[in-house]
Amino acid sequence: MTVIIWKGKGWMVLVITFVISLIAQLITIQITGDENSYQAIPYPLSIALLISAVCMYFIIRYYTSKLNDVLIDKVSIYNSYHHLFFIPMGVWVWILCGLSMINILRGILY
Repeated sequence: MTVIIWKGKGWMVLVITFVISLIAQLITIQITGDENSYQAIPYPLSIALLISAVCMYFIIRYYTSKLNDVLIDKVSIYNSYHHLFFIPMGVWVWILCGLSMINILRGILY
């Protein structure tokens, strides 16, 4: 059994990444006509992870701009409220980008 731990809006990382990956899979299957092409070709997943990272970046900017009106030390307050698996949402942008690059390298090397 997997326990998902989040704080604040941290759950959005999972939801956005899942939805964008699902859309990428459906588009890939529709274009190629092969249901196994999403697993065989690493590039659609890499693009989906990059799009997820960009979406997370803009969501983070939105929430920090809302905090800008109220708080002076917005970075520390923001990082203390929005986590997924005890990792701040801002770090998840870089994790998603890194996973995308690893997946692209996997496609090139294998």
